[in-house]
Amino acid sequence: MLTGSMAIGTASPSISAIAEGQSAAYRLFEIMSKEPKIDITDTSGIVLDDIRGDVELNNVFFRYPARPEQLILNGLSLHVPSGTTMAIVGESGSGKSTIISLVERFYDPQAGDVLIDGINIKSMKLQWMRGMISLVSQELLLFMTSIKDNITYGKEDATLEEIKRAAELANATNFIEKLPNAYETMVGQNGAQLSGGQKQRIAIARAILKNPRVLLLDEATSALDVESERVVQEALNRIMVGITTLIVAHRLSTVRNADCIAVVHQGKVAERGVHDDLIKDPDGAYSDLIRLQQAHTEETPEMPYVASSRFKSTSLSLEQSIRDSPRNRRQHSSKSLGLSRSDDLFRHVASREEHLEIGDSEAPKEAPIGRLFNLSRPEAPILLLATIAATLHGLLFPSFSIMMSGGIRTFYYPADQLRKDSTFWALMCLLMAIISLVSIQLEFYLFGVAGGKLIERVRALSFQSIIHQEVAWFDDPSNSSGALGARLFIDALNIRRLVGDNLAVLVQCTVTLICGFGIAFASDWKLTLSIIGVIPFLGLQNYIQLRFLKGFGEDAKVMYEDASQGVAEAIGSIRTVASFGAEKRVITLYSQKCQASMKQGIRSGMVGGVGFSFSNLMLYLTYALCFYVGAQFVHDGKSTFQNVFRVYFALVFTAFGISQTSDMASDSTKGRESATSILAFIDRKPKIDSTSDEGIKLEKVDGTIEFNHVRFKYPSRPDVQIFSDFTLRIASGKDYCTCRREWKWQVHSNCFAGAIL
Repeated sequence: MLTGSMAIGTASPSISAIAEGQSAAYRLFEIMSKEPKIDITDTSGIVLDDIRGDVELNNVFFRYPARPEQLILNGLSLHVPSGTTMAIVGESGSGKSTIISLVERFYDPQAGDVLIDGINIKSMKLQWMRGMISLVSQELLLFMTSIKDNITYGKEDATLEEIKRAAELANATNFIEKLPNAYETMVGQNGAQLSGGQKQRIAIARAILKNPRVLLLDEATSALDVESERVVQEALNRIMVGITTLIVAHRLSTVRNADCIAVVHQGKVAERGVHDDLIKDPDGAYSDLIRLQQAHTEETPEMPYVASSRFKSTSLSLEQSIRDSPRNRRQHSSKSLGLSRSDDLFRHVASREEHLEIGDSEAPKEAPIGRLFNLSRPEAPILLLATIAATLHGLLFPSFSIMMSGGIRTFYYPADQLRKDSTFWALMCLLMAIISLVSIQLEFYLFGVAGGKLIERVRALSFQSIIHQEVAWFDDPSNSSGALGARLFIDALNIRRLVGDNLAVLVQCTVTLICGFGIAFASDWKLTLSIIGVIPFLGLQNYIQLRFLKGFGEDAKVMYEDASQGVAEAIGSIRTVASFGAEKRVITLYSQKCQASMKQGIRSGMVGGVGFSFSNLMLYLTYALCFYVGAQFVHDGKSTFQNVFRVYFALVFTAFGISQTSDMASDSTKGRESATSILAFIDRKPKIDSTSDEGIKLEKVDGTIEFNHVRFKYPSRPDVQIFSDFTLRIASGKDYCTCRREWKWQVHSNCFAGAIL
């Protein structure tokens, strides 16, 4: 009974972990069991040999599920004949982008039909249908991988030749081949290492590789500068010929060449026609939009965005471009499209494998546990009470050795004495049970409260430090949003366990160790010294186990952060994933990242299992030595029966308490590593500190800006010289724009080059 009770007690610290696991499993199973209303894995549905690309929305009513009170489309009807270009314009919030989402079947309308070639897209096989459509949007997202891998999301089994031809059609070849690693160049998180125009051209190459029948352009150039827009427009014009194209545009001057322009107002098509006909009606919706834009912006010449189906050029599909010779292709491009040979001067990207001189040069130092207690100083009264409760808990096991030895000794007394002494020891056990009930509950509750408050404080300080870091710090892949989010969540949770449950067990075991040895030495110091030799081996085993788990924990931490980044990236770009049918691909990539952490977890479990088994070996070895040596001492008259049992129980419970710390080894290792990581965030001084009070404060600022012989390289791209002896003066009150054309600087109005900003 005693051994069984001790086994139950050993399992009690794991109850909190089981509860957390059940809670997490419930949420996971809830997500796993959810049936999607629009299922990409559904293999049923119509699959045509080919489609013409005739798109129609028939009396469509739609509300977003997140905003059921707001009607977005109110009986909208729109027909886009095969091979034509339809521009959709209107005020913000009129439902333009919603039309694109419905054609891609990101959502289903509440009423009405969306048809392709006269067939309701609900009856089509979803994966096949999306394979016929390409989407290029304003808020495009590139995955944190190479340029080549990003382009192959359009066609997973594409050859390098197909990738290069798609990049050439997208006007991306020039800048890609100038990069240090060309198509193997890593683009960074969300393509942060590239300019807006470069990202857009890669997205266009991805769309070209898909060889679509329907092309959807959702304000694809609205966020670009003039030069980047011009290059992207040329690329779009090349691929839109002969393809059904729907364009959502904000700037009306970019859609003048469309075959048809539809003006959407309050969820309906208010007006439609070609540009020349629509502007003839001064009271029309299209004319109102033109006047509204002219009232807010000055008209500047803009290159037409749209290639009409009447545009006289041979089709430049991917298949034909591969058959064409390079010479003919260059001649055709030069004559019919007037391509520029210029490219961005200041946008280069280094390989991810190149050395990054962004973070601190020194390795993170070991986190002193005292720092954590210093952060927990406001909870000092709570920790004091928790320590007292843990001390009482730690005294229980050694004290129980006195009662057990005394209780066993009473069985050798006469009947009257037996009844009296057994009642006394039984009452002592009852008292210990009451003390145990109160102290253990208080111990874990109070340590839990202190740990919870520490989590809140640590996360706040870490986030405060993160948002004040210089921008270059975030260029490091290890400081991506997914990795930082994982650290803020997981590291703080590990610290809470370290300062909460593990600290409670540590205090308890320390008290048990001191009190147990004290009772054992007081009872029979000779016997205690004879069998105490196994205790150092137990401590050595715990130390070795901690060292092994530390190495595993550091590797697992990096793997979990990498997997978390993959999840954040896939969810953040879910429309891109869905549009290109890349669900299986991102799942495979995530599974591969999880496989590495799973194997690491298996190795960690094996080490932990060996350590725990060795702890139990030492425990039973203590039993054996105590009985054997104790019997010899009693036989030789050097000790008494009661003292032997008192030493036995004192050392057994002490060894049992120490063996419990092996359960803490994994959590303790994770907690220390997490403390190191979190404190590194909190302590890191940004190289450009916006909170610093140092520096000159001018009484009056007139706004004059000067660059005097500036040399500059991005920290993440130390091999690319951005500015070399750059000098520029911007006078007060003047509007300047810096832009490159033919390798020279020119001055215009209303904008700045990104590197100068």
